[in-house]
Amino acid sequence: MFVIVMLTHVPAIGRAMGQVSFLKQFVNIPVIHNISWQYVPLLFFIGVCVTGGGFAFYFLAMETSDVSTASLVFFIKPALAPILAALILGETITVPTIVGIVIILLGSVVTFMGNRSKSVRSEMGKPVYPEKEQSETDDSLVDKVKGLNSNFEDED
Repeated sequence: MFVIVMLTHVPAIGRAMGQVSFLKQFVNIPVIHNISWQYVPLLFFIGVCVTGGGFAFYFLAMETSDVSTASLVFFIKPALAPILAALILGETITVPTIVGIVIILLGSVVTFMGNRSKSVRSEMGKPVYPEKEQSETDDSLVDKVKGLNSNFEDED
């Protein structure tokens, strides 16, 4: 985003954007206007540390579970933001927002329960996708691998 904002300060790009009616407001976007030096550490913390921590925790969550379960946090954030805004900032939550929160939470629950049932089935030794028939046995798969790899030696 910073690179794109800085491109608006290039005279040729600024003139070209000024020619288009809906892009005029984006010409020469102020970058550090009204930002004092006392806020630079706070901006660094929010921009780098919080974002970096979020990515780090996301990857740690993927290590302990699967990708779709770890990604549920990403989808729950839009539902959590209005709730926290109402609690912390005293904002009002409108009916469309409540409907959106309910839809997001229901979708997350369905995804979570689907992932949970897949992991339970795989732990019980049952196929995760029972609708797919296993047409090949383990021995035939080993034979195929032996055929593909001529250097394969049997260690019997």
